[in-house]
Amino acid sequence: MTLNYLKTNNFFAICTLVAMTATGATAQNAYGGYDIAGTPGAVDQDYANVRGWQVTASYVGGRLAYCSAGRYAGGSYMSIGYDGMQWQLAVPIAGQYSDWSGTLEIDGDQRSTSGNATTGNTIAWLGLNELDRLQRGSQAILSVGRVDYDFDLSGVTASTLKVSECYQHGGQVPVQATAPANTASTQNGNAATARVTCETVFNGPFACTLTQQPSEGSYLEVLTVDSDDPNAERYLIKQVNDAQIEVWVSYPDGLQSWDYKGYWQPVAQDQDCMEPAPNQGLAVQDALGQDAWMLCIR
Repeated sequence: MTLNYLKTNNFFAICTLVAMTATGATAQNAYGGYDIAGTPGAVDQDYANVRGWQVTASYVGGRLAYCSAGRYAGGSYMSIGYDGMQWQLAVPIAGQYSDWSGTLEIDGDQRSTSGNATTGNTIAWLGLNELDRLQRGSQAILSVGRVDYDFDLSGVTASTLKVSECYQHGGQVPVQATAPANTASTQNGNAATARVTCETVFNGPFACTLTQQPSEGSYLEVLTVDSDDPNAERYLIKQVNDAQIEVWVSYPDGLQSWDYKGYWQPVAQDQDCMEPAPNQGLAVQDALGQDAWMLCIR
């Protein structure tokens, strides 16, 4: 795979993804996903602490299974998480049945819900409407059979946004990228380069150089974009798949640092251009600010 929508396939090798054996299949639930509590063999790794919630990335067989945010409420531990398929709410109610139906009441608005149970925990499946209600609410009660579990919703919005970010990043905390070698030194080595025309919202079209950087982790390609203008910002692009990349920007302030700008995707009307993907974490939203972001490479 290459960044074909950026027209670089004449300069970069085609990468092949090797399918991994599903070593965590035995830990999956009956629906092909992962329960965010009580999953056998799950290894937890701290991701962030947000508004009193500990966000954790959990791995099974060396692969990310889910991200969750948990805290102690009334002396017991509860969590909200996402496994790539389903948002879930896990509370410390010992379930009698693998599948159950009950109610989730938020600020007096009681609605039906359902889920499953693991050892020592009951899990409620959350649709996006339920997640939105939790984010907007103040107090909630999950009722399972004759048992009620009350909890307040302070910090739920921030923690669930961080859970989403955690899953998007494969459980790895985003860090400032290490600055790659500058374009001049790279061109003297073995890296492939391409002279292209770039365009941004504020600068319009300008001449730039696209440079392939050494491979890094599971990224398909790592590229830098350098304008001929030494006073222009630089872009660092790491390709996740054919339709999604991660982007960093370095400003001409002499610091040689890279600011993370989140996940970007092709613009629907122009596949030579890319823009930030919607619904990203608060850290990315803050980094993007109110500016209009777009980068075209033609």
